[in-house]
Amino acid sequence: MGHDVFCIAGRTQYYPNFNLPKVKYTEHPIEMLEEAVNISSSFTPEVWIFSAAVLDYVPKPSEGKIPSTKEEIQIKMDPTQKHIPVILNATGQCYSIGFKLESNIDLEKLLEKASSQISRYSLDAVIANRLEDLNNPESPRAWILDSTGKSSEISDLTSLCGIIESLIAN
Repeated sequence: MGHDVFCIAGRTQYYPNFNLPKVKYTEHPIEMLEEAVNISSSFTPEVWIFSAAVLDYVPKPSEGKIPSTKEEIQIKMDPTQKHIPVILNATGQCYSIGFKLESNIDLEKLLEKASSQISRYSLDAVIANRLEDLNNPESPRAWILDSTGKSSEISDLTSLCGIIESLIAN
């Protein structure tokens, strides 16, 4: 233990029930990325935990006001920049853990997606979970996949925290 933790948080409906001493709240994915790069340039983090997905898409700005009399509108979306490669490039060598949340897929496909994320971003491990399992006490909380391809089931949130602690303590 004894880690110096920085938390970068975007808009959320969930707040921890404990104090986090260094939290930076941001409104937009670009601000989140800028803050992470600032942290990377102010010192060299030994570990990055990418525990929440940043929006994959943001709405394109509309031109002018949309009339309130319109019965239906279409919103076009633009992809956002992927944060992990930019942050890891700014940081240099460090231990990195990603998260992969999916829904309505089987375990094999979930672990394939986690493996792809490890390969794509050169991560050390990925915590993979499915939306439908998060509040189901009969399902594992998540699975961890490391860069060697070894996977393990994680039974609950307490176990997840312990596993992450053991990974970053080494």
